Amino acid sequence: MDYTDIVKHSKSKSDFAKNLGYKFYNGKTSAIINGIVKEHNLDISHFKSSGGGHNIKYSFVEEKCPCCNKMFTTQSGGNNRKQTCSHACSNKFFASKRVTDDNIKHYTTLCFRHHKKQCIICGEQNIVAVHHFDENRNNNVPENLIPMCPTHHQYWHSKYKHLVYDKVVEYRNTFLKKI
Repeated sequence: MDYTDIVKHSKSKSDFAKNLGYKFYNGKTSAIINGIVKEHNLDISHFKSSGGGHNIKYSFVEEKCPCCNKMFTTQSGGNNRKQTCSHACSNKFFASKRVTDDNIKHYTTLCFRHHKKQCIICGEQNIVAVHHFDENRNNNVPENLIPMCPTHHQYWHSKYKHLVYDKVVEYRNTFLKKI
């Protein structure tokens, strides 16, 4: 059988398999198709999918990577759309998005960008928690975040609050004067 014409009129390995009369494109069919391609040295460079047998719902487009400006190919929509050219650029791109003050997900990261990583009561530097001054965990502005060790943080949320209250308020007022 001459597979050359069938390959030329196929869009993917799955399409090629269907054009050969296979009903399903599964692992067994994939092995057969890969064997045919290899044995007959068929050119499948025009295929849109390198395997997996998925129908292509979205067209492919060229885009510029926002990190390195390299051009790369991605699908125009859906879950398979890439935003960067590689994993390395993806890590860089999304990490830079996460670290902006407006889009911060981890208030501890934001706190330690603006405050020294040490308890304001005892100076502990190894294990430092972050206290929300107004006790609203959604308010992650730097002036609301107070670095405290777990022990003194617990003092604030217990009947011993009076032991740390003055120092916490004084620290916050000093911080507010600096900004």
